[in-house]
Amino acid sequence: GFAAAAGDGGRADLLRADLSEDSGIFHDVLVALLLGRPFAFGRLPEGTVEDWLWFRLHAVHIASGDNDQVAEFGQQLDALQQQALALPPSHYDPSPGGPAGVGSPGGGGMGSGAGGCVTQTLNFVKVLLLTSQLNGAIQQMRSQDRALRGPAVHMALVLRAAGAAGACGAVVG
Repeated sequence: GFAAAAGDGGRADLLRADLSEDSGIFHDVLVALLLGRPFAFGRLPEGTVEDWLWFRLHAVHIASGDNDQVAEFGQQLDALQQQALALPPSHYDPSPGGPAGVGSPGGGGMGSGAGGCVTQTLNFVKVLLLTSQLNGAIQQMRSQDRALRGPAVHMALVLRAAGAAGACGAVVG
């Protein structure tokens, strides 16, 4: 990981920073990321699902190392994909009166719009796209709202042109 690449001195500095009494919540997030440790995003004030996802994506990158360990990266990404799919799409939407649910089970919930109307954001679609679950993202767009069917087809065509042909079959095949 990054801490190992920094050498023993860098890792020792990170461990000392981890034990520092002056640490705040953002310090704790950074140290956890650099040491490859999990972090409970429920502790982060105004933490969002995007914060959790970027933390997890960066952790996948660090865990795979900088020396092209493709198998390790694939395993880590697969685990993140399964974790993302294990939660209902509503988990990724804002809860009433709060930010979008964070990545720990039990965080977040279905959002409420003005007047108590239930709204559904495209957060789950973003999570699927960022975790390379293109087919699922396009299917979610199509099923979430009739108005998104056209954009879903356009995304599928662009992804197909970019070499992600499997995504196109979900919509136009």
